[in-house]
Amino acid sequence: MGEDPNLQNLRRTPLYPLYAQHGAKVAPFAGFELPLSFDGVISEHLATRTSAGLFDVSHMGIVDLVPKTGQSLETVSRALEKITPAGIADLGNDQLQYALLTNAHGGIVDDFIVSRNESRLRLVLNASQTDRDLAYIQDAMHEVTEINLRQDLAQVALQGPEAEAI
Repeated sequence: MGEDPNLQNLRRTPLYPLYAQHGAKVAPFAGFELPLSFDGVISEHLATRTSAGLFDVSHMGIVDLVPKTGQSLETVSRALEKITPAGIADLGNDQLQYALLTNAHGGIVDDFIVSRNESRLRLVLNASQTDRDLAYIQDAMHEVTEINLRQDLAQVALQGPEAEAI
């Protein structure tokens, strides 16, 4: 029996070797081969609902916006504010903000998360819209920022009522 055709040409996150080693059942999602479950969908669902579950969300678009030579992070922040109503320039180091990408008419293009440190802004874009959102951001900000898609980074989400305590 050959390889599942639904899993051909799919990308893998940096965490793929770890969950493959632990026997994950995988499925295609947003162009990636992602774990569906390890011990069983129902038991893992219930564990997440009553305690917490850890999810590989590395398939989401992780993008760094770094000022071009001669530009400042403040300039990059202000440029991003032209396509989102969020106060990006007011973010402190290591703070996160949920935000919306908007078009010239104020309509919503997509949602994203932005964080800041002393040298860059980092965006987390929706997996299925990463290419479209990147093109939109590039068009709006190409004069002031280098845009780096970080496919080398892993990202996990801890979800459930006990997540904060963990």
